[in-house]
Amino acid sequence: MTKRRSDWPVGKTLAALGVSRTTYYRWLREEAWAKAQAALETLPKNSEGKLLERPEIRSDNGSCYISREFGGVLDEYELTHRRIKPHCPEENGLMERANRTIDEALEGEKLTDYLQAVKVLARLIRWYNEDRLHSALGFLRPVDYYRGKPEELYAERRQKLVAARHRRRERNIQLRQPTLPLTNEETVA
Repeated sequence: MTKRRSDWPVGKTLAALGVSRTTYYRWLREEAWAKAQAALETLPKNSEGKLLERPEIRSDNGSCYISREFGGVLDEYELTHRRIKPHCPEENGLMERANRTIDEALEGEKLTDYLQAVKVLARLIRWYNEDRLHSALGFLRPVDYYRGKPEELYAERRQKLVAARHRRRERNIQLRQPTLPLTNEETVA
């Protein structure tokens, strides 16, 4: 079951810490804008300092994405904004899937305060990038794919699959001693 925003213990936690919701969300927004601004600084620019390509932000029609403040930020940083059609989340499938992954990973977590939530999300991000196998990367971990040599990892996996297939074939014909030679011509189907 997906948690609604009202199910999260943020309000009770903020009250216990003596922090107003407005202060909390203002701090979150400032932190998010600082990270977004740092990311924008890395984009390629021409000699006049203008962006070579205008990045596009795709979002739903939430109130935060249709506000004047958001429009001002888009204009300031020369970004384009494309809203998806109402009731068509598949148009923003990448982010919807990311949200679902986060929801599934957070299932069963008891978030009691902001610092614990930060730790849990840091652990989730580490798991996602360092442990989880991604089908889009040929079932490699992102850390191996982007920092390693994926071709070598794929070749090593193919060899392991060939050896496993050979062992399975021997076991299936119920031989006690390995008598079938492993040939180099065997390939992964």
